[in-house]
Amino acid sequence: MSWEAESTLSSLGISEERYSMKDGVITQLDLSSLDLSVIPVSVFNLGRLSVLNLSDNHLQEVDKDIFKLANLESLDLSSNIIDSFPFEVLSLSFLRNLHLQGNMIQEIPNAIEGLRNLAVLNLSSNGLNYIEHGLGKLSELEHLILWRNRLVNLPEDLESMNLKFLDVSSNFIQELPVFISGMRFLSLLKVDGNLLWYLPDELVKLRLTGLIASNNRLSTLPEYIGSMKSLSRLVLYNNSLEALPSSIVNLRLRELDLRGNPLLELTPEQRIWMRKLEKSGARVSL
Repeated sequence: MSWEAESTLSSLGISEERYSMKDGVITQLDLSSLDLSVIPVSVFNLGRLSVLNLSDNHLQEVDKDIFKLANLESLDLSSNIIDSFPFEVLSLSFLRNLHLQGNMIQEIPNAIEGLRNLAVLNLSSNGLNYIEHGLGKLSELEHLILWRNRLVNLPEDLESMNLKFLDVSSNFIQELPVFISGMRFLSLLKVDGNLLWYLPDELVKLRLTGLIASNNRLSTLPEYIGSMKSLSRLVLYNNSLEALPSSIVNLRLRELDLRGNPLLELTPEQRIWMRKLEKSGARVSL
């Protein structure tokens, strides 16, 4: 064990379960749930650290010396009391995963485009009202999680991103923009718990495997939803659907959830289709 590692562990007084080592140096460190109000200074001596978990503490800000952790790839700052985006993390050019959920952040600065290697960004359970255009420059970003904020719309530059997973559930979005059809890599879309009256027809151009749109106000579905050949999960419970488009029988689903909808006009063909789904092992809930 290096002198830096030994000195750091001694000052932190943590158990072996909270760190991992490689070639005598600490590469992963878990400082979650320790009632920390500041990041211990000794942490910044761990220049080879790649994973740092500081979740569930009382941090209000991130120390400027975080730049010393130049090899950091994953940083978890969730469930703290950070009230603005920590600009200090922008110095971490190798960062791949950034978890900021459960704080009080209201804005995402354009400067976030500097985190060019970011693949996962979790900003759920904050107070976001809108999103600046800097996200569109994050070409490596695949997972964007914005659950439980105050968003009323989505920024147009999402179309230029390579997202595979987008979660904007539990916001105040009334309609999905037409440009969403340009998100050609998107696989799972979560829009449940919003104020959606309809889903745009352009949505069928996506190669989704999962569409979660429960707890909205949907009264119709896209007419050609049956053309979404990759779709395996369709979760639409607690909406206002009274009928399904005829093309839906072309879907080969593994999960279909239509609970909490009036659904007064299921056709015989649709009823046969649902029975076939159940026989194939799919989970069907009405």
